[in-house]
Amino acid sequence: MKTMSARKFLIIFGSIFLIVGLVLVALSFFLRSKQIPKENRVYTEATITNIETYRDGSDDLQHRVTVSYSAEGQEFETVLGYYRSGFREGKQITIYYEKGMPSHIGSDGGDAVTTIILLAIGIPFAAAGGFIVYKGAIGKKLLSRLMESGTRISAVYAGTECLTKVSINGRHPYVIHARAYDPETMQERLFDSDWFMRDPAPFVERANIEYFSVYLDPNHPKRYYLDDSAVKSLMEG
Repeated sequence: MKTMSARKFLIIFGSIFLIVGLVLVALSFFLRSKQIPKENRVYTEATITNIETYRDGSDDLQHRVTVSYSAEGQEFETVLGYYRSGFREGKQITIYYEKGMPSHIGSDGGDAVTTIILLAIGIPFAAAGGFIVYKGAIGKKLLSRLMESGTRISAVYAGTECLTKVSINGRHPYVIHARAYDPETMQERLFDSDWFMRDPAPFVERANIEYFSVYLDPNHPKRYYLDDSAVKSLMEG
C-alpha cells in the first residue's frame, strides 16, 4: 500500500485550505461588487410572509425567508436570502430595491452579514493554508541545503514513536528515532525523522536498516535532517 510523508500530506492539506480560503475571499468581493450601488437604492418596508425551516445536506438547520413588498406601483414576493433569529411571519423589515428594477432587492444587514461571514471564514483558511505551505516549502529548501553542505554523521536506529499528542485529520503521525554523538558537544543526542502517517518500523526492520545518515547545520546546531528517504521509498513502493 502506498503512503506519503506527513510533510507531503501537510502541504496538500495546506494547499486545500489556501485554495478554499482564497475562493471564499474572492466570493465575498464578487458578491460585494454585485450589490446595488447606493445611489440606485430605494428603501421600502417589506413583510415576512413565510419562513420555511429545513435541513441541508450536512444536516444543519436552515431557513428560507419569503417577503412581500410594494415598489413602483407593483406587488412583489421573493426570497430574502438571509435569516435572523428575531424574524417571524408578519414582521416588517426594511429592504431596498434597485431603481428601475424593483424585483432586484437587498438589505443593509443581509449584504453585510454575508460578506463578513465569507471574509471571517476565508481569511483564516487562506492564512492557515499559506503558512502550512510556506513551512513545507522552507523545510524542503532547508533539507536540500543540509544534504549539500551539512555535517554528515551516522546515527543508530532507536525505534519509532507514535506522536499521540499530534493529530492530522484524525490520525497520529509517527517518527523514526536515531541516536548519535554530536561532534560539537560530544554528547549523545536523539534525532527524529520527518513525520510518517503510518508506523515505518516494519519497513525499517524488513530492510534491516541499522543506521541513518544525519546532516547537521554547522551554523545552527539544533537544525538537522535525518535521511529517511530509503524508508519512504519502501513505503511508497
